[in-house]
Amino acid sequence: MLLGVFFLATDVIIGKIADRHQIAPFGLGFWRVLGPAILLTPFYYQEIYIKRHIVIENWKILSILGLCISVLGGSALYLGVSLTTAINSGVVMTSQTAVMTLLGWLFFRDQISITQTIGILIAALGVLEVVGRGNFSFLLGLQIQIGDFLVFAAVIGYSSYVVLLRASPSQLSPFARLCVVCWIGSILAAPLYVWEIFYSVPFAYTLTSLAMVLWISIIVSILALGFMTIGTLAVGSYIAGMFFYLRTVFIVGLAIIILGESIAMYHIVGVILIFTGIYMMSASRQK
Repeated sequence: MLLGVFFLATDVIIGKIADRHQIAPFGLGFWRVLGPAILLTPFYYQEIYIKRHIVIENWKILSILGLCISVLGGSALYLGVSLTTAINSGVVMTSQTAVMTLLGWLFFRDQISITQTIGILIAALGVLEVVGRGNFSFLLGLQIQIGDFLVFAAVIGYSSYVVLLRASPSQLSPFARLCVVCWIGSILAAPLYVWEIFYSVPFAYTLTSLAMVLWISIIVSILALGFMTIGTLAVGSYIAGMFFYLRTVFIVGLAIIILGESIAMYHIVGVILIFTGIYMMSASRQK
């Protein structure tokens, strides 16, 4: 799972590099799911065909998972990263464990104590600290940081994917399930890609963009999501959520080394608030 988290961290860096090369975000999001779907199909089409009745019976949950990792986890993420910094994105993503705890309660009525509730609220303040760049006046509609909100939407999408895995058909092997989800996700992401082609900047097929597509298809979507899917099914979404803390560390380190970004005081304050909230949730759960 540690390697999977590191690979996921590179997704944000790739998104930022793509923006600097003026590579369209929706196109990148579309290929983020279509690429792995194409690559996985030769290896898992037989299993999927044999178990097609399971896929048909569970089309609703598989479609929701496809939406979570394509439109939200891919397209929204790349658009958001293009409108904010990689470090901001990494800090906002630290809230994923808190979001997963809340979604576990919403979807499956997982118990949440008063301490955990307070922890979620503190973690939310940490996200708002980063979104507002240390200035909460944006809550009054004065300074809306749309990029950070889109990244947070991606956090909700991927958190939903991790939590809802427990409701997905266990009869499918992890990578066969991922293959089906990616095919569905590519269908759902296609309208945004088509809109971008006709009304915005078309996806440029260059050596740089093709290299990025290969990276996010193999490293991010197949290996990272595959490792995280297997790990989550093995240890549960709560323990898996603990590993996401390290993603921020990886993102910040890569952003400083590769992108030349720097850390601001609101990043530090935001991280302290988020980790305080997460600590309260973890300590309460262990009691």
